[in-house]
This record gives sequence, structure tokens and C-alpha cells, in this order.
Amino acid sequence: MSVRKVDLSSWKRIKQFEFFRDFSEPFFGITFNVDISVLYNELKSKGDSVFLGYLYCILKTINEIEEFRYRIDGDEVLIYDKVGASTTVAREDNTFGFSYIDFHENFATFSKKANDELEKVKNSSEFLPSENKLDTIHFSSIPWINFTSISHARNFNFPDSIPKISCGKIVKKKNSVEMPISIHVNHSLMDGYHVGLFEGKLRDNLNKSL
Repeated sequence: MSVRKVDLSSWKRIKQFEFFRDFSEPFFGITFNVDISVLYNELKSKGDSVFLGYLYCILKTINEIEEFRYRIDGDEVLIYDKVGASTTVAREDNTFGFSYIDFHENFATFSKKANDELEKVKNSSEFLPSENKLDTIHFSSIPWINFTSISHARNFNFPDSIPKISCGKIVKKKNSVEMPISIHVNHSLMDGYHVGLFEGKLRDNLNKSL
């Protein structure tokens, strides 16, 4: 993993960055449905995890768009060459812990390493990881609810620029399999245009064979 700094003196979004960065709530959110039929059917036929399949597609999309790899660190904006996911992991006692899952371009490698991490967290009593990373997204799955919007618990005293993505209940329809996705991003780092890029690229990635 490598990281570099944005040259703020020549950054085309410096005015937008300065305008939104001190907002008490600089995040905005959008929810939309995606058709996951191709991904769902492929993974089910192989006996693979649908959860890890759509998480892989989301991370692949995130890593294809530079703005989703921007993070605020003090007075600097950093660009990571690759980001992973900090995802919630449900336990049998209906509590949860947090994991860190790295992104790997090869799905088999990604799935193996992600499963290892998920099992480690499931079988532990730890709640938070020992390291607070910026090169990640905050991810959660809410498979019980076909939601149309979502909000997140946030500590407004803690500076935060990490995108937050949640997926809801998978719904089988007559000719498709669909799922809601909610995405919240920091407006000082990106705009609706970039979320639109994410939505379009994600649909493409969900329709490609793994």
C-alpha cells in the first residue's frame, strides 16, 4: 500500500474542499437498488458467498475511482493507491465486531483472505480492531431489511472522511435479483457526480463474471 498527498495549491476542488470541510455534517447520502442477478446466480451455482461477492464488486468499484480513495488527515488530503473494507461481523450471540478486509483483484484470493478474517472476528470477543486505518471504507450488511434510506451513528467530534456503504435485503423478483445500497461520502472530497460514477461502474462490475 502506498499513499501520496494531494497538492492543495493546484487542486481543482480546493474551494469545495474548504467550503464543506468544517461542516458539522459534511456527509451526504444516496440510496439506490442494483440488479445482482448475474453475480447471485454465479456464486450460488458455485456455492460461494454472495456477501463476499458483492463486497468484492463494491471494493473493486471504489478502487477504480480516485476520489473514493481520498482521505483527510489533519490539514492534508491523502490519496491511497488501494483501500479495503472495515466491515461489521455478526456473532452467534447477536452482537458484532469489526474486521479489516484487504482488497485483492483476484476474487479467489480476496474470498479466502476475507473468510479467514471474518472467522477470526466471529470467534473472538474483541469489538474494535487494534488499528484505526484510513485506507478503508466503513461497510455493513443489513440483510433483514429492504431499506429505502439509512442514516449512521456518528461522533461529530471525531474527524471523518471515510465513505460508508451499507447493503440491504436481497429480494428475488420474477426476472431479477435486487438489493438496496446506501452510500454516504464526505462532500469536501467528492460530489454527486462521483457517486454517479460509482453507481454506474458498480452496475458494470456486478454484471461481470468473477
